[in-house]
Amino acid sequence: KEEYAFEQDELSILSVFENNVRIALENERLIRESVEKERYKNEMLLARNMQQKLLPQKIPSIFNYSIAAFSIPATEVGGDYYDIVKLKNGDDCILIADVSGKGITAAFYMAQLKGVVLSKALESNSVVELLCNINSVLYKKIESQMFITMSAVTINNNNNEIHIARAGHMPFLLKSPQKVDKIIRKGIGIGLAKESFFNSNIEEINIDLKDDDYLIMFTDGLNEIRNKDGLEFGFD
Repeated sequence: KEEYAFEQDELSILSVFENNVRIALENERLIRESVEKERYKNEMLLARNMQQKLLPQKIPSIFNYSIAAFSIPATEVGGDYYDIVKLKNGDDCILIADVSGKGITAAFYMAQLKGVVLSKALESNSVVELLCNINSVLYKKIESQMFITMSAVTINNNNNEIHIARAGHMPFLLKSPQKVDKIIRKGIGIGLAKESFFNSNIEEINIDLKDDDYLIMFTDGLNEIRNKDGLEFGFD
């Protein structure tokens, strides 16, 4: 309607061209995002493989006892950790821990925890001493909003007695042929309090395991699994 305006045919051609360019640009953006997501996924899988190697690759044999463990991260990486170490007095010590939070940050602190456990186990003669030594190293070394829950068990082969302690972790489950007991003792999470308060709020107890008794240690990922109706499994 104006001088020098586009003809309708020209506008139709430009419109088709615009659509093609828009589609090409959108495809390029999607391809770029796909490549970035694939790179991120590969890095996460690599991190997961590296983290899995921090867990025991083989469960050692302990006379008179049968031990089994497994870990399936809810995401590529996480903060769950378990280990079997030797204490200073030669006792075998089984540990399980859960770093608060998820993802890379939890995985980083899980790797840091592994190093602290290996070093402090050589200086500790009991489960309580080990947990206290770990807290003394990590308190104020981790972010204020982060903490670690942990349980520990030592085995005495001479009399079938085990010693257990927990630092704010999930309860132990003691399964006998007749019943299942939930064992909860005093203890707060690692990294939440200074030595004096932490050390005075942790408790060690001894349990005489009978034949066919099971001691079960787990993180909250187990009881919080949801069924097909979206309900958590819970402790029952």
